[in-house]
Amino acid sequence: MATTKLTSSMARFRLFAGTFSILTATLLVLHPDLSFNPTMIRSMLLDGYNDESTIVSKNTLRPSQGRYDQDDSLYNDRDLDLAVIGFPKTGTTTLMKSVLGQHEEINMMPYEYCDINTANGGEKLLEFLKDKPLDEKRRKYGIKCPTIVRRPNAIDTLSKISRSYTRLIIGVRHPVLWFQSFYNYRVAEVYRKKEDLSTIPDPNKILSKNIQWKEVSLSYARFDMFLKQLAKVPLDDNELKEMVLSDKLWPKRISPNNFKIFLYTTEQLLGDGSNSTRQFRFQEDLQHFLRLESPFPDIRGVHRSNENNATHPEYMDICSEKFDRLRRVLLRQGRISSRWILKKFIKSDDVVVSDVDHFRELLKTWGTDPCQKHKVE
Repeated sequence: MATTKLTSSMARFRLFAGTFSILTATLLVLHPDLSFNPTMIRSMLLDGYNDESTIVSKNTLRPSQGRYDQDDSLYNDRDLDLAVIGFPKTGTTTLMKSVLGQHEEINMMPYEYCDINTANGGEKLLEFLKDKPLDEKRRKYGIKCPTIVRRPNAIDTLSKISRSYTRLIIGVRHPVLWFQSFYNYRVAEVYRKKEDLSTIPDPNKILSKNIQWKEVSLSYARFDMFLKQLAKVPLDDNELKEMVLSDKLWPKRISPNNFKIFLYTTEQLLGDGSNSTRQFRFQEDLQHFLRLESPFPDIRGVHRSNENNATHPEYMDICSEKFDRLRRVLLRQGRISSRWILKKFIKSDDVVVSDVDHFRELLKTWGTDPCQKHKVE
């Protein structure tokens, strides 16, 4: 009974927080001169939502009454089993192709699938899932799109289709290393697509939370802001306000869901081969999280996708003195992000990490300049 009450209370909070965030953002857009008053907004919500049944029926995040949820058992055998949802440049392509895609029990879509972010993303995903075999030992179906973590509408679509069954995988990385990797990846993309080279900006021109180039942005390096949208832990008024107002690039809101999340760092996934025990533990934890019967092959020697051995004049060496200010901003953000992830996010029952002590050690380095220790590769 106590567990039931706790679950009910958490569900109430998540639904309320989602509505609170959406209404706050809407008010700020429609009335930019409105002073932010959490108490006033909470009162407005509570007046209309005085019990759980009313909250659920009026909440704007509730799945639409369509063919996805008319019958709770309708798509039990068509659920998406797993989704790699973020962040870009954290080894997600390597994970898709060389790890998950090579497991005998997994059928990964062989390319990045981000149609789920669109208005009819659910229909497109169901087309992929319709061929799932229905035998008890069916292969698990998965997709990869590293921008899903940024888009609450995609999480809503997954909730409509798979309810709580889908297992989500999210990768994070030291913000300084992440920024350099992402920027250089986009530079290489300009060359590959034969785009205008003059469109490549100086990285120091992206020193604003509201400026982005091909999604490369200081705001995107605030991993905690996007993780907060997943509604896995309670957020106080200040956290909600900071999330909603964090930048003008990507609107944010709470997206309640029942999904379990496996959170990893690039060091855990790719490793350096120096600690086989830790690496095998990571593989075993990922295996159990994904409900697989057989283990993963040794992933220490897997092919690393999207590794760029070419060089271009526009590539940045973030350890250069001219990027000292950029690094300082990223390090300041990294300290804030890592603190919230360690103190709140990973304590959720819905969030799983492998070797939590090692995970903590890695995230605590986010406030330390990697350029003081070695040349960034």
